[in-house]
Formats: sequence, C-alpha cells, structure tokens
Amino acid sequence: MFEVGFWELALIAVLGLVVLGPEKLPKVAAQIGRYAGQARRMARTLTAQIRDELEAEERRITARDSSRATPSPPPQPAYSRPGAEDLIPGSSPPVPPVTPPMATADDGAETAHRPQP
Repeated sequence: MFEVGFWELALIAVLGLVVLGPEKLPKVAAQIGRYAGQARRMARTLTAQIRDELEAEERRITARDSSRATPSPPPQPAYSRPGAEDLIPGSSPPVPPVTPPMATADDGAETAHRPQP
C-alpha cells in the first residue's frame, strides 16, 4: 500500500521526538502500534467473514441448482434382506387391492350377496 523506506521512517521518528519529547514518544509509539494491530485484525476478520458468507451462498446456489436438475435417489438402507425394500415407503409401486371372486349360483355355493339366516 504505502512504500515507506528507511529515511522516511527516520524523518518521522525525528519529528515525533521533536514534537512529543523523549518522555511521551515511546508511549505514543506503543499506542500507535496497538491501534495498527487492532486495525489489521479487524480487517482480517472482516475479510474472512465476507469470504465465508460468499462461499456459503455459492454452496446454497449450487445445491439449489443441482436439486432442480437431477432428483436425488432414495436413501439406501444400511443392510438389505429379501423383501426389505417392500417396507420402505415409496420404494415400490402400490399394489392394487385384491377383491375376492364372486361365487356363482350354478356351482352350488352361496353367493356373497345373500344374508345368512
């Protein structure tokens, strides 16, 4: 950012010594160092927070786009046994209800419509 060489720093130190005096200069220099450190930490923290938010937003966009493009497969069970997939909801097509066949009068059996006495 700023290119400060040796002679510029020496000039600033001499000016600070003349203006502040030898008693106050070390205290002021230490305070300026603390402020500079705090400013650098705040800048790093802000940069990291912005980067994290941008990455999170990119992940959300990617997940949303991928969920629209391809449907996710159903979760696979941890183990499999014969017939276990029938117990998972939505894993197999629904089975139509079974209706018992109606008995006819000519085979000698009673029909399902007659009430029992």
